[in-house]
Amino acid sequence: MDPAQIQPIVTPPIGFDHAGVHPVNPELHDPITETETAVKETLGPSMSDARFEVLDGNPAESICRFAQENQVDLLVVGSSGKSGLKKFFTGSVSEGIVKEAPCSVLIAKGM
Repeated sequence: MDPAQIQPIVTPPIGFDHAGVHPVNPELHDPITETETAVKETLGPSMSDARFEVLDGNPAESICRFAQENQVDLLVVGSSGKSGLKKFFTGSVSEGIVKEAPCSVLIAKGM
């Protein structure tokens, strides 16, 4: 697969930017830019030209909508490993993606 076709996406922290909350000086602390930089550093130079998308709204719905609109073949998502009451009350983003995705989903579980 051509690395330029791989597209990292992330949902912004709640309350940031889209809710009208902006950092006083974006150069001092911009979590979206920090996340983009960290992802590109982790993926290496072959991903330096990859497009980076920030999605707004419910994470599972936003990711599935993005996949539908961009004819994505495969979604690779991480699992936070929530269980018990926390998972019952907050739900699982990866579980929501699996249920709603228009394509195949690979869930990567951290150790």
